[in-house]
Amino acid sequence: MGATLYEVGPTETLAAILPMNRPESGTHAFRGLTASGKTYWIKVPFQSQGPRVLATEQIVSAVGRLFDAPVRDTALIQISEDWNSVPTGSGLTLHSCIAHGSLELDSTEESREQIYMRFDDNSRRWPRWAALWDLCIGSDEQWLYAHETAKSMWSFDHNLWIHDTQEWDAGSCQSGHDLVWTWTGAWDHFDASELVSTADRLDSITREELVDACYAIPAQWDVPKHDLDALVDMLHYRRTTVAARLRVKSSRTTAS
Repeated sequence: MGATLYEVGPTETLAAILPMNRPESGTHAFRGLTASGKTYWIKVPFQSQGPRVLATEQIVSAVGRLFDAPVRDTALIQISEDWNSVPTGSGLTLHSCIAHGSLELDSTEESREQIYMRFDDNSRRWPRWAALWDLCIGSDEQWLYAHETAKSMWSFDHNLWIHDTQEWDAGSCQSGHDLVWTWTGAWDHFDASELVSTADRLDSITREELVDACYAIPAQWDVPKHDLDALVDMLHYRRTTVAARLRVKSSRTTAS
């Protein structure tokens, strides 16, 4: 049995707005402390790019966790009516909603460059990231490097993934089945055995697991069922072709 559509489960509750320490994003993300004591970068559905990008963020991270891709933990953030009319400090004024949250990572370096490839276990993290990139037809790549854990690489800010658009739909998903989207950056220090292991994991992902990953978003974000069904179909189809491309890369890659 797969997930029930829009069955989101428990959410985190916003408790405080915290000062910014990163540049403002196009989605006006802001730092928030939840009642559980965790700090998230939060995006609300009424920012200028619309609620579909929040669904993309949640889904890409959930799919990545199916094969241990280096994505930040995410949560659905409940913003109560108590926050109505409160400014976030990032250019928005709040009102009651369910928002997207990406767990903050302390002591990080934010970059759009592939760096620290030989640090920590990054040679194994990058193959999983490249698999997610190809599987979800990624775009606008951005990474965090955690200085407190030997510069481990993390992927974040996935709002333009899934066919390189803010407004993916059933049609774009159907056209993406056979699209080759191999990462065109450096593969020099990717661990070849991890490429094979990741390919094996992709092959084993079930349709039910993808349903669980794609369906657990709020109905308020207004993603129609037929769009989600088409996305599940696309990911389930692409997982085997992406796995095949990873195996080809493994035969040409040597981590050093």
